[in-house]
Amino acid sequence: MLKNMTALVVGYGEVGKGIADVLLGVGMRVEAVASTERIGRIRVYAIEQLEERLEQNDVVILTLPLTKRTRGLFNRRIFPLMKEGSVFVNVARGAIVDEMDLVAALRAGKPAYALLDVFSSEPLSPESQLFDLPNVFMTPHVSGNFPDYTRLVHEIFLENLVHYINRTPMRYVVDKKRGY
Repeated sequence: MLKNMTALVVGYGEVGKGIADVLLGVGMRVEAVASTERIGRIRVYAIEQLEERLEQNDVVILTLPLTKRTRGLFNRRIFPLMKEGSVFVNVARGAIVDEMDLVAALRAGKPAYALLDVFSSEPLSPESQLFDLPNVFMTPHVSGNFPDYTRLVHEIFLENLVHYINRTPMRYVVDKKRGY
């Protein structure tokens, strides 16, 4: 059912690349939006082109970090630009989305569905209007959880500890200027 559908991955870091690989594997056409434009396995557009890319894709998946620039990025101005019948997925950070604007957009039909793993306030308040919408599917911030997660995190930590001791470059270093 996913074959030949289009997906836009918003944020093309480690998570975004992994999701893109899976989607390509099931036959979807995939593109991304990131801080800089580039061409590799897929076409990656600059974030300034986000709005024009939204209307071209069946599925929009957020995987970008929360920064000053991305806080509230998905709001009442952005949602109407999405393709008719599209699906919105947030596995990034809840505060990237204005949840009240998302509720209004879902009621208006753009996007048609939302799959949400993160929320601006967690746990999500029982009074949230998201619970009342039949076109919303929610999980409790577990999309990054998988059977070997803890073991892999420990391996990365130990590897980075060796790099730190040896004063060699570590993996997954946070760029404090960029905020991620």
